[in-house]
Amino acid sequence: MKSSNDAASFENGLSGIASKHGISNWRASEATFRGIGEALGKANLSETQLEVYKSNLAAGDPTMALAMQKGFEETHAR
Repeated sequence: MKSSNDAASFENGLSGIASKHGISNWRASEATFRGIGEALGKANLSETQLEVYKSNLAAGDPTMALAMQKGFEETHAR
């Protein structure tokens, strides 16, 4: 997510996936943010890259940012 276009594309993809699974407001779900963190950890992103995703997706919500962090830490290869 180097640009706002990347962030918008990522969010649109999330919205599409959530919709397929009957989730109408993925931004209100801690489980969704935890799952995003898990996926980023499995992708072996760096802590710095995680911070970019947290900034763009959690949009200042500390609860959602923490959920992403926890998911990331559970799956990230160290």
